[in-house]
Amino acid sequence: MYGRILDYPLFHCRGEFFEVLLQLLQGMELMHVHGIVQGDVATQNIAMGESRVVHEGSHFCDTRTLRALRLLFVEKSLLSFPINYYFIDFGLASRNPAGTADATTVGYSGSWRKPIPELSATIPYNPFKTDVCRLGLTLQEAIEPNPAFELFNPLVKSMCNPDPGRRPSPTEALN
Repeated sequence: MYGRILDYPLFHCRGEFFEVLLQLLQGMELMHVHGIVQGDVATQNIAMGESRVVHEGSHFCDTRTLRALRLLFVEKSLLSFPINYYFIDFGLASRNPAGTADATTVGYSGSWRKPIPELSATIPYNPFKTDVCRLGLTLQEAIEPNPAFELFNPLVKSMCNPDPGRRPSPTEALN
């Protein structure tokens, strides 16, 4: 099974976006409970298991074609079948046995285009809170072009709070 990056096909309704939000928060919650920081949450590092949406699958070099032979495919609703979303690319992941509250790190990492307030080469910051912010910024990218998704803004904005201490944990965001 090949994965398809998060932003294609586009989300068509709130239910599709909610399912992504729910699964990503649950996935991040699981990682954080086990002391794992993903370290590079971004659109290109989240994949959708495509096998139920693109029945024949796609070619790994061109995920928008079927077996690289057809130019177009018929997309099914992302709510038609259970679809799994995955965090991928754990090259910058780290394990913090101290737990989420006491973990600190320094330095810049990841492929994020927008600034994360606490990132510093010299001042320690909590990488778990940075994961939450990166997920919030990634979700913001999906919300911005679609006014129907604005109802998710309060949660997503709280995840991007400039004060890391005021960001919810994945568990708090799920509640």
